[in-house]
Amino acid sequence: MVTLEAAMGVAVVLLLVLLLLHVLAFGRDVLLVHEAARAGARAAATTSSEDEIVRVARAAADGTPVTVTVSPRGRRAGDLATVEVRWTSTVGPLRPTIRARAVARTEAVIGP
Repeated sequence: MVTLEAAMGVAVVLLLVLLLLHVLAFGRDVLLVHEAARAGARAAATTSSEDEIVRVARAAADGTPVTVTVSPRGRRAGDLATVEVRWTSTVGPLRPTIRARAVARTEAVIGP
C-alpha cells in the first residue's frame, strides 16, 4: 500500500513540475513579445524605415516568429508611432495569442 501511495505522490509532483514549467515558458513568451514591441517602438521613433523597425522588433523577440504591425505608415517628427507585436504561444495544449503594443513619439530623422 505504501508503494502505491508513493507512486501517486511522485506522479502528482511530476505533474506540478510540468505545470510550473509551462507557466514559466508562457511568462517568458509574454516578456519577449513586450520587449519586441518596446524595441520596435524605439526604432520607429528614430527611423522611417518600416523594414528596419520590423527587423529590430523581430531581433528583440529572440527568434520567436512574431507578427509586427507599424502604424501610421507616413510619420513625421512629433507623430506617435505605434508598434504592435503578436504571437501565438505554443506552450501547452492551448494556443493563446499574446499581444503587446508600444507607442513612441517620432524624432527628427536624418537619413532614410
